[in-house]
Amino acid sequence: MTISPLPQPSDRELAELCAAVYDPSAQLVAGWQRVWEPVLRHLPADGGEGPTAKPDEKSGFKATVFQKDDAAVLAFAGSESEFRDWLTNLKQGIGLDTAQYRQAVSFAQECKVHFGNNLTLTGHSLGGGLATLACAATGTPAVVFNPAGVHSRTFKRIGVDPEKFRAAADAGLVRAYVVKGEVLDRVQSILPIPEAVGSRIDIPAPAGVGMIGRHKMGATMRGMDLVMSAVEIEERKLARPSPSTNPAVYRQENGREQADLRPAVDHGPEV
Repeated sequence: MTISPLPQPSDRELAELCAAVYDPSAQLVAGWQRVWEPVLRHLPADGGEGPTAKPDEKSGFKATVFQKDDAAVLAFAGSESEFRDWLTNLKQGIGLDTAQYRQAVSFAQECKVHFGNNLTLTGHSLGGGLATLACAATGTPAVVFNPAGVHSRTFKRIGVDPEKFRAAADAGLVRAYVVKGEVLDRVQSILPIPEAVGSRIDIPAPAGVGMIGRHKMGATMRGMDLVMSAVEIEERKLARPSPSTNPAVYRQENGREQADLRPAVDHGPEV
């Protein structure tokens, strides 16, 4: 599988799906449907129950699966105006174990069993961090928006070498859209906390919107409209083929093994 570090037209749809995680009543872009928990439970998977998307009221974890034809998207919700989400951001940012990141990996692994290479991960803010770790755990490509950085200890905790994953992510396994001047990116660049990984794609900020407003999905999608317009013009110039079933994948090559992201050596106990 070859992953593109460049913007793809389908990424605009992924941004729409990210926004829809926060609002279960939101109208979806053409062709996409929510896969509700009862349906997920009855998807066949080695004789067991399917994955579930029920929000965890205790940890604040929230994710939704969307499907369009054979393609599936697992979208993680980000930081809402709740103490639990910001506590997760703080704890993970200094390398501590958190329930939401564990749940993200578990849910992504279950979805990978069901949807295989047709699965794409996405998320915004905290959800972008969750999608990034889920990508590291499953090898599933991710497209994230104003994402939280993931601490090296968090990667090591799931048996992934942080530097190997960073190289794969920067090569396009993760595409990270960041609104210029948004608050989370600014904070992560100033404080001694992890910055987001992935092929970074800067998108313009809407006029008259401050740092906090730029972080929200509304500002993100407005900026992406400009990026996607440029991409579509370039697509027509190059007459490039459409992305494959998986919206995060530009081209798939059969027979190529997934990169081994495990540590080459034992790092020893964490201190």
